[in-house]
Amino acid sequence: MKTISRFFLFTVLLFSSAALPAQNYQNAIGLRGGWYDGITFRHMLSESTALEGLFMSRWRGWDITCLYEFQKPLKEDGFDWYYGGGAHIGGYNPHYYYQDLNTHYYDQGYDMAVGVDGIIGMEYTFKEIPLNLGIDIHPLLDVSGGKLWFWYDAAFSVRFVLD
Repeated sequence: MKTISRFFLFTVLLFSSAALPAQNYQNAIGLRGGWYDGITFRHMLSESTALEGLFMSRWRGWDITCLYEFQKPLKEDGFDWYYGGGAHIGGYNPHYYYQDLNTHYYDQGYDMAVGVDGIIGMEYTFKEIPLNLGIDIHPLLDVSGGKLWFWYDAAFSVRFVLD
């Protein structure tokens, strides 16, 4: 039911855009909190396109993602929605410390993650202060290691507008 509600919300947002100017910032950097926490940096290429870089931690490892995004304004001033796609690369430790009776173990191992990403979300940029707030859903597909892994990240971003 949650998936249907989210799909409906984003479908409504898709068709509620108008021919208004998009965000008026060029660069913004901040923190991203969700299932995978990290740092986000957005660079507006034009009024309707952006590049976003994400550096996130996941599964006792790291992940670098680059996304090309299309940005559309909503009817409310300062609100935009965006969607796009890109790729990621990272490394993680799928093993962890565990205890079996009185013996402690730590499995060594390190796996690489390479894959494709999508993103859809909304953001609000304040006019009075250099602050941008965003919320998004970020599906990922890992295609490395002879396996296909699909999952998604939902996150909230707080960015400081640089210019």
